[in-house]
Amino acid sequence: MFCCRRKKSSSQRRFGAAGSLCVGLLLNANGGQILADDQVRLIGAELAPYAYHAQGQVVGLGVEIMQEIGRRLGHSGDVSLMPFKRAFQHTLTQPNVLMTPVARVASREGQLQWVIHYIDDRFFYVSRAGSPKLTHELARQGGTFGVLAGSAPLAQLRQGGVNNYLEQTRDTANINMLRVGRIDGWFTSAILFSAALKSNPELSPADFVIGDVQSSHCVYIVASNTMPQTLLGPWQQAFETMRIDGTVAEIVGRHLGPELQALLEDEQSSLVCGNP
Repeated sequence: MFCCRRKKSSSQRRFGAAGSLCVGLLLNANGGQILADDQVRLIGAELAPYAYHAQGQVVGLGVEIMQEIGRRLGHSGDVSLMPFKRAFQHTLTQPNVLMTPVARVASREGQLQWVIHYIDDRFFYVSRAGSPKLTHELARQGGTFGVLAGSAPLAQLRQGGVNNYLEQTRDTANINMLRVGRIDGWFTSAILFSAALKSNPELSPADFVIGDVQSSHCVYIVASNTMPQTLLGPWQQAFETMRIDGTVAEIVGRHLGPELQALLEDEQSSLVCGNP
């Protein structure tokens, strides 16, 4: 309970705003706490293993990368989880938003800023055991193929000239349709395939035929074109420090098994992240 409050003089009132600013600057000079106000909003587009709910928390490879950068900058690390389309729209239209995962594909060039590239992925077809390996060329000749709605694999499927596909909101549906023969193949990526197997432990890679890699992409944390470099710079610098000190590799290792990491690294040197 407060009592005996004295009326502030005009000079004291003038000092109020300036004093608050000085305090903020002092905090910034002593541990970066000015960023604890969360000037930057973090959004995860719901897609395992990058961003998803587990045990009541938002977790995932991309989420953990953003949270560790934020921790080093004094950010709270709060991440909002949304469906991809809504997350993407928020990022394009709302101020000071960082979002992941976003694959760098040609159709998205110019729409946003590619802020932090933290992992690469490979696209391929998955078919039932005993089936031939599928390619875009074979898929264009006929059959029906499952793909995750609104995903980078969908964009790549279209780019490959394949129009005979069914979109599903969950890859579990693609797996089930493939197993019962309702589709001839499932077009996905190495990381998404690994996540699907992890969430369905009754499945074995031996149940499927993995086709040859059809294309590759780089996965980013992105921002709108209007987000200033004064806000982006510290996040990029903190990530570079994480890459050098081994934190990025440690986080990736917690989410991806050694076999998948080996698959991604096999072609890493040939993948250039820039204009696709």
